[in-house]
Amino acid sequence: MERFEKLIMEENRHLFIYGYDTDERRKFCKSLEDKYPVLLDKDTPMAIYLEEYGFPKYELSDEQDKLLITTLSREYLHFLIVYKILLNSIERIGLDELEKRMSKIISVFNRCFRNSEFSELKKVEDLKIAFYDSIEFYLSSYTSYVLNKEKIDISKVSIPFMNLDMFVSLFKEVLNKNSYFGIIINNNQDVALSSVKEINDLVGSRINGDISMKIVTDPDKWASYIGTSRGFIEYIHDYGTISLDNSLEEHMKTLKKTRLN
Repeated sequence: MERFEKLIMEENRHLFIYGYDTDERRKFCKSLEDKYPVLLDKDTPMAIYLEEYGFPKYELSDEQDKLLITTLSREYLHFLIVYKILLNSIERIGLDELEKRMSKIISVFNRCFRNSEFSELKKVEDLKIAFYDSIEFYLSSYTSYVLNKEKIDISKVSIPFMNLDMFVSLFKEVLNKNSYFGIIINNNQDVALSSVKEINDLVGSRINGDISMKIVTDPDKWASYIGTSRGFIEYIHDYGTISLDNSLEEHMKTLKKTRLN
């Protein structure tokens, strides 16, 4: 699979990458982080591999607020992305160097995003902890709402909302580079449809100068190509495709047989 590395990471188009769900595929996706790390002052793409990328799948009822579920799913995904960007940066660059560069971002989150009941963020480590807490908050809030109809109380978390575009733009200034983050999703989990739609929204967005979505999946395992506004994301117009093996070819043959029968 190594021959696909450049095709996937050195083009900023959003991509659906089709291949059978194997341990080799998972290892390949993870390995892209080592081949394309977060670096300072070097204009190369950066791979961010998400182990978790969506809410667990539960049966939803007509009584549940679909707009609320959409909001929870969006914030969860966006916090997962920024947390992993920050985590990878700490591991590759180090806290000391990031502390010298991230005062502007910390100030922005204190002024614009922090709940006033919580203490000010002072260090990069504070920001990392706040992002992690937000991830846990949205996961537990979604589960509690879907299963027990419990209300969502955003006052319980330091940073309740994430502006993904703004964070990535500011963080690229920190890194002193113009290249993009390639967000690698290895689709090997049965996640909520609301999470799939949020990923599709990113694929349908003109953000690939900063964020390029790379979704690796068995062709028949991606639950939907519809976004939250009910519009389809479109091949060529919104994303390109890469085949790691013959899975897409076999999937198309199966679809043709089904239609003929």
